[in-house]
Amino acid sequence: MGLTFEKGDSNSPKGHALIYFTNNTDPEDIWATYLVLLPIQVDLGKYVPPFLMNQLEDSAPNDLSAFAFPPAPEQVDGLSQIIELANMRNDDILFGGEININDASANMMKVNTSLEEYIDLYSKSSYDSLALDPDLEISGNHLEVKNVMYSMLSEPDKLNELTKLIGKLTYANESIEPTLAKEAEEEIYLLANHMPVHNNISSIVKAAKDGGSLGSAKAELLLKRCYHLAQENYSEVGKVEQDIKELDTQNN
Repeated sequence: MGLTFEKGDSNSPKGHALIYFTNNTDPEDIWATYLVLLPIQVDLGKYVPPFLMNQLEDSAPNDLSAFAFPPAPEQVDGLSQIIELANMRNDDILFGGEININDASANMMKVNTSLEEYIDLYSKSSYDSLALDPDLEISGNHLEVKNVMYSMLSEPDKLNELTKLIGKLTYANESIEPTLAKEAEEEIYLLANHMPVHNNISSIVKAAKDGGSLGSAKAELLLKRCYHLAQENYSEVGKVEQDIKELDTQNN
């Protein structure tokens, strides 16, 4: 499902929102995170160590212009708390649907998909001139900066970035936005160069591009497999691989 604006207007998002989800086994159990779209573009060149400056070539990418924190929903006291905070801070309130509170990787994907949708709505609103530049293109310099940043990430951060990018690719395909999908896929394969081959990232991309309930489910399972491999939790890897086989059987 798409985002539901319970406070605010989808035609003119404020650029900062509380988004909440309900526990799929208990609709009274509320989990939430915060979406932020910065009004000022960030020049990463100011924050990269001097020895890497020559690789940035004075580019000013939009890498940090939007984020969700925490990256997966956290439990809150209830919907009344969300409403009170949003009224106090003049935030949008978004409903993102149900989640399985025990599936952190799937919840991160859901948050990132919601963020991408919020960015898209914001970029189409009357506030375009304040933040996300519609003329900003994915250039060679942009990808070079991404490559440098990916090389500096820890393994957990790379997995988190992969989860975010798969969410972005899924959203772009579902929304039929080929430019955004191409951008996401380029960044995923760039990131893949800095990750172990056994993550089988091309399979995750294919599943995300296949779409539908089966494609999304397989992408989530393949991402789970990456997390278990990073933790060397091979018993869980085996369970996930069995789930993937069963899913593939359903698809044949």
